[in-house]
Amino acid sequence: MSKYIDYNTTRDRNIQFLELYKSVDRFIRDAYASDEGLSTYLRIMENESLFNQRYVPEWEDDHKMLKRVRWIRNQFSHEMSYDSDICEESDHKWLASFYNRLLSSSDPLSMAEKRKQQVIQRRKEACIKRKEEKANNHSDTIIPEQKSTFWQRIKKLFSRN
Repeated sequence: MSKYIDYNTTRDRNIQFLELYKSVDRFIRDAYASDEGLSTYLRIMENESLFNQRYVPEWEDDHKMLKRVRWIRNQFSHEMSYDSDICEESDHKWLASFYNRLLSSSDPLSMAEKRKQQVIQRRKEACIKRKEEKANNHSDTIIPEQKSTFWQRIKKLFSRN
């Protein structure tokens, strides 16, 4: 992480921020087989936010910061010079931290996927347990004699005579 946060001037910080951004973007492009990198990641977050906000505590904060770092990158690419101070040290540090989380599969989408797999596994186990209990309960159950219907009892009553 320290190799990304070694700068003397605003310009150095901005250039290193953009290099780090490129690394994050490239990683996401490869991981998600996408041409849009970080924009793809954001789109997935937006499409899956209802389920995942409950299970990934930092979901909203990460979403906001990802939008911010993409905006900063766009400003440098299209409008601002590298000497601009729109990129703060905290933005750079956050992006470095996010990149490390991507590499260690502890980013929001990875955490959400792990959580989904846990939920699926628990449901499978519960289903198997219910089936086993049902099978065990049926093997011990004695099936009662069927009651005869009203008409069967009438017929039986008159057939005695």
